[in-house]
Amino acid sequence: MESYIEEALTSEILNKFEELFNIKISEKPIGDFENFVFNAVGINGDKSIFRITHSSHRNPDEIEGEIDFINYLEKNGAAVNSAYKSLNGNYIEEVAANDGKFYGTHFSFIEGTTVSNKNPEIWNDSLFYEWGKTIGKFHKITSHYKENDLRKDWFYYESSRAKYLPVELRNSYIELLEEIKSLPKDKSTYGLIHSDIHHGNFHYYNGKITVFDFDDSMYCYFIQDIAMVIYYSLFFKGFSEDEKLAEATRILKPFIEGYETEYTLDQFWFNKIDLFLRLRDFTLYSVLLQKNEGKDMSDDLKNVFLDIESRIRINKPIVELEI
Repeated sequence: MESYIEEALTSEILNKFEELFNIKISEKPIGDFENFVFNAVGINGDKSIFRITHSSHRNPDEIEGEIDFINYLEKNGAAVNSAYKSLNGNYIEEVAANDGKFYGTHFSFIEGTTVSNKNPEIWNDSLFYEWGKTIGKFHKITSHYKENDLRKDWFYYESSRAKYLPVELRNSYIELLEEIKSLPKDKSTYGLIHSDIHHGNFHYYNGKITVFDFDDSMYCYFIQDIAMVIYYSLFFKGFSEDEKLAEATRILKPFIEGYETEYTLDQFWFNKIDLFLRLRDFTLYSVLLQKNEGKDMSDDLKNVFLDIESRIRINKPIVELEI
């Protein structure tokens, strides 16, 4: 999180949100990368999640579009975290800050925990199958979602990142954006998606997945959701190139089997997955530059950053797949 946003979130603002939603917010956030995410407790002791978003990151329309999408998925049988209304009957409440505004949103608590790709007892074919089935169901549902202009398309969000990139990398980035933009679009392959269903954005409980954190939902190609499964499954692992390919292949077989119980994508899209793997490198690279401006990166984060940069400079995805 940028330093000026951290400084703008005062205890007075937290207290105001507590009053608006009739909850008690934990002293420290459990997440603070692009939003502040807190544990919360209601008057009856019910656990929940409270998110605070700065106006530099999202506007109220975008958050409204996110919640409408969550509600639509839930209404049609998808396992997602529910959004709760404030005492005023609003999903979103606004509190002014010294620098900008903060928007508060309240979500249900989800049983279970996130999974680790370092735990072989969980990181197995059963998880991958259920992961694929979950995303397939999302795509089946969103293919019937009525389009609105509250959430923007991927190009709107991605093209704005160019200004954060070093000059020598911008042309390569713009060429990649244009190549993806030229791909065919229809409701069976393109629509409003989560866009970030990695293993840190769902809980796994009794063999079932419940997805949360729809902050990055956008109109994009369905294959983006599948690319993110592969990208973040390989991230932070220190795999060799051969190990990356072996792990990605191991995940994809049961994943696609699960996915195709709910939905089917043509082989054409799996042949394009490398474009979306490369896009995520650019996205993460620019976000890290933005979020760490004026800060010293830890050695581990700096190594990740340089690893991404090395791939970007030679137009190489995190793994080169043959599906």
